Amino acid sequence: MEKFRGFETQNQEATENRERRAEVLLRFLNTAKNIEPFHGEKFEAIFSNEEHKRDFIENLSVEEFSQLLNGLNGVLRDKKKENWKMDGETVALESMFMGTGYVPPRQEDKPDLLAEVLETAKTMSQEGKNMEDIAMLVSSSLNAIHPYLDANGRTSRMIYLLLRSCVKQELID
Repeated sequence: MEKFRGFETQNQEATENRERRAEVLLRFLNTAKNIEPFHGEKFEAIFSNEEHKRDFIENLSVEEFSQLLNGLNGVLRDKKKENWKMDGETVALESMFMGTGYVPPRQEDKPDLLAEVLETAKTMSQEGKNMEDIAMLVSSSLNAIHPYLDANGRTSRMIYLLLRSCVKQELID
């Protein structure tokens, strides 16, 4: 049983580390203000509580959703704003031992698939579904669709943390 307690502690520490990294990125994004769909609102105001997150999701257009994902991915990859785009057209997840493990959808299908993810998230939000379930849907779908050449996992984890957790104002000020 002691072995499992150690695992639980490590898992809790890993979760806390991810949340701290998310909060650091939030501080950066609050000052950068380069990601479009926030309409002049402060980043932390949108993600500060469940009501604001639901309102944001339910009113987000497909274009704004794409801009949000491209912006987060661009920031996480330290790319210039003019290079924030879906660039995962040649992605295939391969391993020397296992061969091709996963081939994501064709690049031309990815925008429509992401639009379907957004519509499903909106429906879930309007139906009052658990925010963690919405976060899991968006992040796991993003990872499966794999719209970027790099940082799909980081981008999906960031989306998950933003939707699941509440941003603490004092960490941004």
